[in-house]
Amino acid sequence: MKIERENIKIGINTVFHKDNIDDMNNIYEILKKYKCIKKWQVFQYMPIGPLGKKNESIFKVEDYEFEEKKEQFEKLSNDQMRIEFKSAKQRSKNYMLVNSIGTAYRVDLDNKIETFGNIGESKTWNNILKNI
Repeated sequence: MKIERENIKIGINTVFHKDNIDDMNNIYEILKKYKCIKKWQVFQYMPIGPLGKKNESIFKVEDYEFEEKKEQFEKLSNDQMRIEFKSAKQRSKNYMLVNSIGTAYRVDLDNKIETFGNIGESKTWNNILKNI
């Protein structure tokens, strides 16, 4: 594979939700075939934003389900591919997001949104950067 010949390192992010619980083993089996994949991060579904809340009953996984998969897969982590599971609680307010219109924001599990400005407006860059 050309990517592997060029020594390009790839990271894969997966949102873990009720609809893909049974696919995690299949995802792992596919990813481990590629030496270029150095990191697999698995994020617990967070019911944030209007669509997240609307679809919560479809996708939300319980904390114990997430922890079971975390325990199962993190022990498979090795020098070829590091596997990290990050719970919704760990991620709440710890990541800045940018929506489709360029607004930089953080959100917690109660759907409280903290905005920092728009990445398309240079006057807000200082505020965005100081909150990263």
